Amino acid sequence: MHHTLWGSHFCDPWSSTFLDIIDDLDLCLLNDGSPTRRVSPLQNPKSAVDLSLCSPALSSLLSWRILPISHGSDHFPIVINPPNSYTVNVPFKPRLKYNTSKANWHLYSTVLDEELSSLPTVQKENVLQVYSTFKNAILSAANKTIPIKKPYKNNAPSPPWWDQDCSVACKKRKEAELRYSRSMNFDNYIFYKKTAAETLKLLSEKKKAGWLKFCESLSPRTHPSLVWKNIKKFRCSVSAPENTNSNDQSYWLENFASKLAPPSVPSYNECIVFQSQSLHYQHSFDSPFSYEELYSVLNVLKDSSPGIDGIPYSFITNSSESTKAHLLSILNYIYMSGIPPEEWKSQVILPIHKPGKPYTDPASYRPIALSCTMAKILEHLIKNRLQWFLESKNLLAKSQFGFRKGLSTMDSISTLVTDIRIAYSKHEYLVGVFLDTSSCI
Repeated sequence: MHHTLWGSHFCDPWSSTFLDIIDDLDLCLLNDGSPTRRVSPLQNPKSAVDLSLCSPALSSLLSWRILPISHGSDHFPIVINPPNSYTVNVPFKPRLKYNTSKANWHLYSTVLDEELSSLPTVQKENVLQVYSTFKNAILSAANKTIPIKKPYKNNAPSPPWWDQDCSVACKKRKEAELRYSRSMNFDNYIFYKKTAAETLKLLSEKKKAGWLKFCESLSPRTHPSLVWKNIKKFRCSVSAPENTNSNDQSYWLENFASKLAPPSVPSYNECIVFQSQSLHYQHSFDSPFSYEELYSVLNVLKDSSPGIDGIPYSFITNSSESTKAHLLSILNYIYMSGIPPEEWKSQVILPIHKPGKPYTDPASYRPIALSCTMAKILEHLIKNRLQWFLESKNLLAKSQFGFRKGLSTMDSISTLVTDIRIAYSKHEYLVGVFLDTSSCI
């Protein structure tokens, strides 16, 4: 739709009718007359066919502008900024602030060994003090050898298939477009269109190759959450939080906290904590953990969001044998004495919003609890022993498929399909009862 009112050099036959519709609906036009379309030298550069409309109440509050680079399209991107009172700048504070992908693990291990050279021998009386010293030594070595992540500058992260070739190609396309903007002759236009086509072809090939590489990396043991996480990265899915006022946030946060810890739940001070009176054990099942057990746990752990301590798994898995021996000694004394550090008793709760759910409803959030890394390592050690005990004694039902090694929901589905086929072959009926539970406030 062309009209001189919003920047075009001529008027379409239907433009007057469109203006009447805008007037009848009591709408305001935000365009300032700038061209919104990239045209060839044979066309009139004053082409404004992309219109932005709003209500009269917002027209004086919004700012409208176009970007000078079209990024390979024949239309310029339009940026509409809301009033300052509606924008919320939230600083980027990642749970894992270290850039472990650029870490020098050999140097980190060497520095950590020097930090721990004066670590005292672990005793029942000083186990919590030694734990604190051990944790501070890890963080000190990390601060000296591992770079810190740079905060995002309100930009969407690059897709996983993006590399240096893509950046160079986009830079050449931008330079060609700016060259054509300065001198809109036919030679510059042909050069820009050729560069844009080559860039588009390269990006398409990179995306296809990256997708094939991702598919080839999948295996039956790949966790579904990892699959969906990478799919979202390929789609460049970035969900922006919905702006809500402070009263709404206070309302759903209070209800969300009540859902996690209802008033009927006793406080920590009211709970009875049983502590071991001695470090002597009566059964081999209660004996201190061995280095082989620790190694089997660390061998399967991958980095995730850390808890209050800010220590990821990689700080432990990439440490030296002596550091791991120190950790094992500390964990054994904590396990045998039953006196955990204070920070192990607290967790960071992250409310993850469920897509498509209202932001002000506390039931729309899935709570994710982040515990201290060394506490989770001890939990893994205990879990492995309990799992071995239950499996070796055949204490679990044969129909229990969840959370067991070598079993999954596919085993449950195959059992159901087998029962259906057997009933069908015997001309009998098979009744299935499916129960789906949901949390309630």
